[in-house]
Amino acid sequence: MQGRKNYSEKLFISFQLSDRVPKENFYRRLSETLDLEFLYRDK
Repeated sequence: MQGRKNYSEKLFISFQLSDRVPKENFYRRLSETLDLEFLYRDK
């Protein structure tokens, strides 16, 4: 026989996508190599 579990929903979930992307990911390495700061500079 299986008992009941008290489930309490979390209000805030801590999640960072960068923590889930592997260190050897192509786009992570690309972003380390390319300098795209010119896209974000104030004009």
